[in-house]
Amino acid sequence: MSERGDATTHDLRVPVVSDGVHKGEEMLPVAELGDARYRLLASPGFVEGLAADDEFVLDPDAPLGHRVVRRGGNLCVWFYHSEPLSETSAVTADVRRVAESLGGR
Repeated sequence: MSERGDATTHDLRVPVVSDGVHKGEEMLPVAELGDARYRLLASPGFVEGLAADDEFVLDPDAPLGHRVVRRGGNLCVWFYHSEPLSETSAVTADVRRVAESLGGR
């Protein structure tokens, strides 16, 4: 755990749900805002319906296991390629360049 401004930051287990089936959990970096409310510090790799800076609560009755309380203004986009790519590949560089030109991180 660490402090970031007023909030305590740590990794939180968030349910991974696909097609209505619980597939596991992903550890996501969050800032704890109080009242079981969290702000996501980075977009997830597997959890659907969240992007960086969204505020959410875990909700076992919600279809995805969480409920967004406030959108942070970011969009999480996943790219799937037929072959594995390295962080230094030309394709990765192109995707990064386009994302950054749109204000992504």
